[in-house]
Amino acid sequence: MNWYKKASNYSEMKDFMEEFQWYRDRGVASELTDEEIKKIWTESPVGYTDPVDLDRIGNTYTPEVTGESEEERINKFIEWAKTENREDSAESEWGEKRLRDTDGYLRNLLVSIGRGDYPPVNIVEAEGLGSFIVGGRTRAAAARALDVPLMTRKIKMPWKGNEANKEIEDLFYKFDEKNSGEQK
Repeated sequence: MNWYKKASNYSEMKDFMEEFQWYRDRGVASELTDEEIKKIWTESPVGYTDPVDLDRIGNTYTPEVTGESEEERINKFIEWAKTENREDSAESEWGEKRLRDTDGYLRNLLVSIGRGDYPPVNIVEAEGLGSFIVGGRTRAAAARALDVPLMTRKIKMPWKGNEANKEIEDLFYKFDEKNSGEQK
């Protein structure tokens, strides 16, 4: 059984809408209603993204979990995920487990990703801006560590560039620096 769906009151749509609000506040799909966004999300195709392609997404952490061997990548993934600044809370079953037993949570996540037993990761493709993950960056990093394709939902959204907050543009600068080897 899908360990995400076992969590009480988990809704992929609700999770996406809550995560996506940060981007809406910065000009992505800001002129659309909630119902229009939900319709786009529902009609967006679900497929698989090659793990190497995850490195080209604006807010991804996948370049930080690359390595020669699977063991090396998994160790980097666990190290990265333990130090990631998250706002987890005990409001969900897996949020509580992550806070209480980070190693166990991450190992379960790796098993779940390896089996394909997880909800699709939302990749928003903002017209004229680029792609970014909205809910699922840890799942993406786990897929990269395992070197397996990631189940994704690709969602095309409009973006009003003149309203963009610098924070959203910085997502893509971090991507450029990660891939060029530069440090901020």
